[in-house]
Amino acid sequence: MMLRNIESVKILDFWGLGVGYMTLAECISDDLKRMDYTIVEGREVCKLGIDIVEGITYLSPMPSSSNFDLIHVASSLQYIEDWQVLIEKFASFNPNYILLSDVFAGDINSFVSLQNYYGSRIPHWFLNLKELIDAFDKQGYRLKMKSYASSRRLNIDDTLPMDNFPDIFRLPQTLHLLLQKKP
Repeated sequence: MMLRNIESVKILDFWGLGVGYMTLAECISDDLKRMDYTIVEGREVCKLGIDIVEGITYLSPMPSSSNFDLIHVASSLQYIEDWQVLIEKFASFNPNYILLSDVFAGDINSFVSLQNYYGSRIPHWFLNLKELIDAFDKQGYRLKMKSYASSRRLNIDDTLPMDNFPDIFRLPQTLHLLLQKKP
């Protein structure tokens, strides 16, 4: 949609090998030449990505300054301890939009737990949605769209496996949030 209004779109994708880019390549392949796509990731993933996906700039660490039209954060905010500082950094890039996909946020108190991930235990944040939206508001961004991330398996709607937490800490699903720079 952004390509309708501007000649080219500069995208920063925070954490990822390039799945977002590959999805765009599949959907709007004729317009890829009008996109400047940058992924910020760890050094090892960047080395791997350069060999796998063409047309992407891989950076590690995050650039100190730049301008982007869109920042995409896919299922990664939950791993950032000081996520408020990361939001400030994203806002410093002056994007028109920030898209958060698969965000673990809702009407709960924020808390951290350890995620069991293939033998590793990784700190994982679950965020209060109002606190998250307020952090963006302080940086000049307003919530434009909120939708639930669906996870449908075997034709059955699935909920997050959070039975190990008390009811007050459970989220039924993750969220997709689109934030827009305030005029």
